[in-house]
Amino acid sequence: MYKAALDCPVFDACFATENEFLVVGGGGPGGHGVPNSITAMKFDETLAPAFSYKLEGNTQAPSSVDVSRSGLLALGCTREASDDGEASNDYDGHLKLFDYDLRAKSIQFSKSVNVFPAAESEDDLYQRFTKFGANDQLLAVGSSLGDIAILDADTLKVVFTKKLPARLESMDFKGLSVVACTESNLYVWNLSEKLKSYDADYDTDTEGDLDEEVADAIESAAVSIATKGVNDVARRRLQRVSSISRSTAIETHHSYSVTITTPDRFRCVAFSDAEMVYAAINISPRKGAYIVSYSIDSESPTLKMTATQSLKTTAVTALAASSKYVAVGNADYSITLLDLNLKALKSIKMAHTFSITSLNFSPSGTHLVSTSVDATVAYTKLHAAYSTSSY
Repeated sequence: MYKAALDCPVFDACFATENEFLVVGGGGPGGHGVPNSITAMKFDETLAPAFSYKLEGNTQAPSSVDVSRSGLLALGCTREASDDGEASNDYDGHLKLFDYDLRAKSIQFSKSVNVFPAAESEDDLYQRFTKFGANDQLLAVGSSLGDIAILDADTLKVVFTKKLPARLESMDFKGLSVVACTESNLYVWNLSEKLKSYDADYDTDTEGDLDEEVADAIESAAVSIATKGVNDVARRRLQRVSSISRSTAIETHHSYSVTITTPDRFRCVAFSDAEMVYAAINISPRKGAYIVSYSIDSESPTLKMTATQSLKTTAVTALAASSKYVAVGNADYSITLLDLNLKALKSIKMAHTFSITSLNFSPSGTHLVSTSVDATVAYTKLHAAYSTSSY
């Protein structure tokens, strides 16, 4: 593991190439004397910052980030309470776009927009999730208050929206599939029907009003958790339910739910690929955690639990998945590495000295970046194979 210390807490990261990535962090809304910034990092046998870009005004805290293969950088920030404009080219929108070039050591502001309505205070609303999908032609964003939107990455036209019934805990976007969770529910949406043209390799000839059409095409799946206490850890895990109820939700949406009687709470979700979802579940209050994997039946659609794994931690704070591994950030500041069948492979003790805020795999899945409130970034090279006895 290689580590680098920055001058501020780090909240999120994203890979630009196999050995270069971006991290965002700062002092929060208003800065509190600490600059809110984007930092480009590069690994070349050592890990060090390449250059930084400080956000203008220092009034908005960066909370999520992603970058496309063409160098379009999307940054999610806190939403200014006093700014009620729907969209503008000013700097103050909670979704900011930049042009990024590591070789030129350049991050240049392009434009910003407000996708979500203002909250009572800027501390209440921030863009918790930002990620490109569908060959970088779509951009998914999610707010802390449960608003989800998918935009055309070129025009920033909103092509899909969803309002969750509670605060958004976690979200992921892979291809044309979206997974999101509140504390008590997990949702999956398959956008393939009306947005299929976005999945072609950079086909930008799509026309028509997708806002009106997309609602008739979205297939959704939901997993619900009830809150009745169960003491037996084995029964706390998500057991497959023999009957899956189907109900019509909104317009032609179909909702599928599985109910279990536990005090547990969803904390993080991630795709390994478009057909597998991983969820980290904390046993409230801080009594343990476990990971669940689901396979998605896109024809039904249904979610089928395929595996569970208890973790040696009181709670999970971050989760990521690749085509080969699942990484979990734990409350004791360690990182657990599992295979896709949820067999524990490796534990990295004290990866940081304070809460782990994000985990991200490189495009090949052979490197892992973790960030923390302790103002450090860690870069871990993963082996081609691990023995389960090493955990």
